[in-house]
This record gives sequence, structure tokens and C-alpha cells, in this order.
Amino acid sequence: MPPADELHAAAAQLRHHAETAHRVSPGPWAHDHECAYSSNGLIVADRSCASDNGHPEQVRDLPYIALMDPAVGLALAAWLEEIAATHYRSTHPGDDHTECWCGDDAAQCRMIRHALAVARAILDTQETP
Repeated sequence: MPPADELHAAAAQLRHHAETAHRVSPGPWAHDHECAYSSNGLIVADRSCASDNGHPEQVRDLPYIALMDPAVGLALAAWLEEIAATHYRSTHPGDDHTECWCGDDAAQCRMIRHALAVARAILDTQETP
């Protein structure tokens, strides 16, 4: 899959899930010592049994879960779309499907590589040769 398509696909998937999560569990999310909650009080993650089952370290992810509410997903989706749009151009009039990516040494390429790493993590894919 071309890099721009990977970015668009990941953004679409992330946006879909973030919007779905927001309808059920709107942000901002918060946490206490055993649960993460949405702004409407619904439990997003429950670690109340962590101490009981001998794994008290399981609660350590609650701050991260609370941090990654749907607004973060929507912002990441927008960032992926922006990277795709900024580093994508047509070389033929009327053709918006021709990619133009920068060279590996450019600062922009580092940004693309980071964006592609995020996109591939979302899509659960690896870089193709």
C-alpha cells in the first residue's frame, strides 16, 4: 500500500473508533486508583480486581488510558491526514493520486517515518519492501 494510503486508512480507522468511543464515553477521561472514567461517569477501564488477583501493577496503565481519550484519537487522525496531505502532490493536472515523498535525510522525512510508524501500529501492518 502506498504510504499516503496507509496514512489515510489509519486516520479513517482511528477516527471511526474515536468517534464511536466519544458517543459512549466522552472525554476528558480521568482515573482514580482502580478505574478510568469518561466524563459521563462510565467506566472505561476497571482494575479493581488487580490487587485481589495478585497483580497490583496492573493499575499502572490507568493514567495512560485516561490520557488517551477520544479527543487524542481524533487529533492523531487529523495529524495523519495532515501529514498525508502535506507530503503528497500530483505531478499531472487533474491527478491527485501521484505521490511525492521527500528524501531520507530531510527533516520532513523523519516526520513521515513517525507518522507511518503510528499508521502501521494502528493498522497492525509492517513496512513492505
